[in-house]
Amino acid sequence: MPRGLGGEQVEGRQAVRELLLAGRRRVREVLVAERRATDEGRDDVAEAALANDDIAELARDLRVPVRAVSRGRLASMARSEAPQGVLALADALEPVDLDLRLLREMTGRHVHPHPASAEPRHHACDLVRADRRLGFDAL
Repeated sequence: MPRGLGGEQVEGRQAVRELLLAGRRRVREVLVAERRATDEGRDDVAEAALANDDIAELARDLRVPVRAVSRGRLASMARSEAPQGVLALADALEPVDLDLRLLREMTGRHVHPHPASAEPRHHACDLVRADRRLGFDAL
């Protein structure tokens, strides 16, 4: 059974662009569908090709390898129905402790993931104070 959150494969123009721009995970490779001779003169295909060219250029600027593959190869690798001619291979998503992140953002203080036995009560009080500062009456 695979462990972790996944996210090693990102598909679609907007998703791949956001993955590259965010810079939070290492992107190992971007795969872009090759153009076919039968696509010449089709405005919809030309527009998609330009968008994919922009993504390929962004990837190269970020020193991410870009590989052109056949549409059939890209379709066979895709996990979605419409990868839009672009797919990225990246490091898996890292889990985030949302309780600690929320508490840190609300209180402005660093919170240890494994507080000493006396600290949880203080963290709860910090959360209540922060909650009231935001205008909430109850948790």
